Amino acid sequence: MPGGSAGTVLVVDDEAMLLRLVENVLRRAGFRVVTAATGTEALEAFREDPAAIDAALIDAGVPPAGAAEVVRSMLAIRSSVGVVVSSGGPPSDEIQELLADCGGRFLGKPFDPEVLISIISAMGQPIGHPTGHPTGHPGRD
Repeated sequence: MPGGSAGTVLVVDDEAMLLRLVENVLRRAGFRVVTAATGTEALEAFREDPAAIDAALIDAGVPPAGAAEVVRSMLAIRSSVGVVVSSGGPPSDEIQELLADCGGRFLGKPFDPEVLISIISAMGQPIGHPTGHPTGHPGRD
């Protein structure tokens, strides 16, 4: 990707301290980061430029309606976005089914920063692909 970036990650969590911590970890690893404290903010940011977001890390309990609604809305806009849902508890059946359907991942909290970086880095071709497009050709993803 231009500028040596590993890709752009949308991080969604209503816990401000955790949001800043994850943002810093990902930035130090070379990612561009967009943050949101609610599902509404996340969808607004995603809708601005869906092709610019390579992956999203979404807290399972993010207000107002939780990660499942955010993930479904994002995938309806762009089905190739990478999705990671995180939670301090086990994933619900709904989240498990949604992640299985879209090839997403679940990440339990607390998580090791290196595990986070590894999972985000593996979230599909756009991240780290020289052109930023899975086919290598803009407009063909």
